[in-house]
Parts: sequence; structure tokens; C-alpha cells
Amino acid sequence: MKCSHQKSDGGKCQSNAMTGSDFCFVHDPTMKQKHLKATKKGGQSTHSKDYVKLDLIPIEDASSALYLISDTIDRIRTAKPDGTLDLKVANSIGFLTGKLLECKKQLLYEEDLLKNAICKDQKIDLATFRKLMQKYDKEFAENMGDFITGVEERYAEHKRTKDPAYMF
Repeated sequence: MKCSHQKSDGGKCQSNAMTGSDFCFVHDPTMKQKHLKATKKGGQSTHSKDYVKLDLIPIEDASSALYLISDTIDRIRTAKPDGTLDLKVANSIGFLTGKLLECKKQLLYEEDLLKNAICKDQKIDLATFRKLMQKYDKEFAENMGDFITGVEERYAEHKRTKDPAYMF
């Protein structure tokens, strides 16, 4: 059953009513003091002045998303003194781990697409392809200077021409 509270615009509150009441927690007149206490407590706990702004991690591909998710998991993975995890932390880690696995799957898919685009009809296994790419990346970094700038330039050219060869 939905809350019976009538809003100022004439609409009804869309929250579920509490068991044994016609109202939700927010609108139940008998819960006014508990609601105020919960609101005050919630506001105090979510507005900590101890937070610091972290460096920006730009998300441009599955690889950078993988890095961000791994970094986030590392930062939130803290245990209580008895070694157990807070339920919210555990749920966050579980959710982020699922996203991390999705990113890894996407990276493998992209790698396979690139291998097929470059190697075309050649029968090259994935391990050999990875070694070739590592060698190319090392040579590129040595010969072309800043690797990131090179990647940005190649990606811009790839976007302009739609030629997968510019991805390498």
C-alpha cells in the first residue's frame, strides 16, 4: 500500500506505507521525532569535512575504466577491527568487482577485434599478438616520445578516418 500523504501540488506520496500505518516513515505523524532525529543524524554523517578531492582519472576506454574501478576498490576495502567488512562496503566491492569483470571482458573483446583487424587472415594466437603489441608500444615510446600524446594522436586519426590501423 502507498503512503496516504497528499502533497501540496495535489499528488500523492509514492513511497510505501509502513506496516500498520497509512503513511510512510517521512509522513507518519507518530514518527515525526524519529524522522527529525534520523534526518539530523544522516546529515551529520554524510557531510564529513575529512574528505579530500582526488585526482581526476579520465575515462576514455575500458582500460582506464578498469584502472578507476580497481583504484576505487582498493580505497574502500577497509575492515572493522574484528576483520569483518561493513555491509555497505562489502556490497560496493561486490558491485564494483562485477563491473571490473565486465571491463576485462570488454578489453579482451577489443583486443580480439584489433588483432583481427591488423592480422587479417594470418593465424596468430593471442599471446603472440600481445608480445607484438608490447614490442610495438616499447618502440613507439622510445621513438615517438610521450606515449600518451601518441595514443591521443592515433585515436584522433582513427576517429577521423575510421581506419583501425591508426589504433596502433
